[in-house]
Amino acid sequence: MVKKPHFTKRYARYRIRSPRRFIKSSFRTHDIGRPRHSKRIAGKLRSSGKWATQAMLITKGDYRKGYRVKMVSGRPKIVFVRASRRARAYWRRKRR
Repeated sequence: MVKKPHFTKRYARYRIRSPRRFIKSSFRTHDIGRPRHSKRIAGKLRSSGKWATQAMLITKGDYRKGYRVKMVSGRPKIVFVRASRRARAYWRRKRR
């Protein structure tokens, strides 16, 4: 389940699973796609010990361009979604 993103200083974070479901010291960050643009945070599940995606990060610049995280075939994927005219106007004002 992908909800609305939480914004940090540099990234839009999409939480896929709750961090409580993971072993605390097992989190790793992987660059996916272009370096320093998209990241995957993975960790070991407490229940099974298997690796799973906890969150996906997209840079704010890519978020403004229209990239989002969507569930495709039960897996999180970064897809391009054209932003609405209202959203594009909001980000233009925010950039100034």
